[in-house]
Amino acid sequence: MHWGRQIGIDLYIGLFFQTYLIYLNEGSILATIVWFIPLMVYGNIITLLYWLLNAAPILEKFMH
Repeated sequence: MHWGRQIGIDLYIGLFFQTYLIYLNEGSILATIVWFIPLMVYGNIITLLYWLLNAAPILEKFMH
């Protein structure tokens, strides 16, 4: 079951990284928590949804 732990750790590291990016983009703890709860339940589907809805503002911040 070593691979199961590795996959779980990788998944949650990625989800916490995405939560941090949401915080940087939104600038609000409340908005981050609102996204964090479904992110932990549904995983990468919520990450995809967030990026689809907020791609332009996120990319603008990285371009400057």
